Amino acid sequence: MTAPVGTKAFASKTSKSFEYGMVNFIEVIYNKYFDKNKWSYCYNKLGQKNPLTAMSISNIVNNNCLAYKKNGESSKVVFDFIFYYDNKPAIIGSIKFQYSRQNAVERVLRDLELTRCLGLPESNFIAIFGGLGFLLNENRHIQQSTGSLIEILRDVGVPILIHSGNNKWRSDIESAILNAKLKIENKYQ
Repeated sequence: MTAPVGTKAFASKTSKSFEYGMVNFIEVIYNKYFDKNKWSYCYNKLGQKNPLTAMSISNIVNNNCLAYKKNGESSKVVFDFIFYYDNKPAIIGSIKFQYSRQNAVERVLRDLELTRCLGLPESNFIAIFGGLGFLLNENRHIQQSTGSLIEILRDVGVPILIHSGNNKWRSDIESAILNAKLKIENKYQ
């Protein structure tokens, strides 16, 4: 269902809490494993957008950009978190929480495609999901459009991390981030 024109974006308290918990956990990984002389980690805090997580669409795509605001400025995309290596985007993340399976979180596909436009491999885009909308049903499936989205992401090699209530998600997130870090460092050394 599409929201009426003029509806402001919103997120539930649970969704905000989930995203805040994830970016804080990722910050722990950053502080533990990353060389601060080469790497920086930027994320959005509750209710505060970090300007370093926003990028102009016209600066990402290499064609005649059509995405402009009414005031003539290029439209921007705001990622949930970004790791920069030598001031260049290196790892991009999307954190999504939803209660139901009706929403396919299409922004994840947009963010993946913009990651590709930045010249990064799919494995350097990390999708973190939480909430009932991402849990397996009794047949061990994720139904509706959310299941389709997850299959598309898996097929192209995106690390998909679903917070399912156990503690394995911590090591999964850490592993995905460290693998992406290693790819970047190997590329530039």
